[in-house]
Amino acid sequence: MTQTTLRRNILKCYNRAQPEHVIAGLFWYQNAHETCMAMAEEFGLPLWKVVGVLAAISPGNEYGRNVEETRDFIHAYTHGKELPVVGVYGKMNMEKARRILEGALPLEVFPVKTSPKVRAFFACILFPYDCLEVCVDRHAKAVACNLPSERTGAASDDKKSVVRPGEYGELAKAYRAVAGTLGLLPHQLQAMCWVAWKDKDELQ
Repeated sequence: MTQTTLRRNILKCYNRAQPEHVIAGLFWYQNAHETCMAMAEEFGLPLWKVVGVLAAISPGNEYGRNVEETRDFIHAYTHGKELPVVGVYGKMNMEKARRILEGALPLEVFPVKTSPKVRAFFACILFPYDCLEVCVDRHAKAVACNLPSERTGAASDDKKSVVRPGEYGELAKAYRAVAGTLGLLPHQLQAMCWVAWKDKDELQ
């Protein structure tokens, strides 16, 4: 799919979004930043560690549950308790979260070739006021590629919705380009479209 088509689809979603979608997306990463900041203060940890844990267990995880499990995991770690099972993909991401709490840098734990979405998610939450990264998940791809879904709140259920490594850069580039024309940060546009796409009945 060409850049022109990707950008046209993203702009179409933005233009059809309701005001509540735009407001929610505009402040989504800022709100996530503040949530992590409160957790960092609660447990006496650097903000980057809390955001790192949140990002580590985020793949496939609904955001509200992601926040709850991040708190549970950090609470257990800081109190010397057995670490709970968190996240959707089990021990691999739990190990990444544990390494971050032990001091490993998140951008080293999340390799650029295999974890571009998680790296971007981490950066957007840690630096919500000036980050230029784009968190391209299935929904972001569905917006850009106009992939249909039979379920409200979901990207296309088939394999087409999977963001392949070779696609990530082009999709992110499209979001950056459209955001630039709108005077938005890329992650603000991505979040606006994400909120709108997950509430697709409002776009009919």
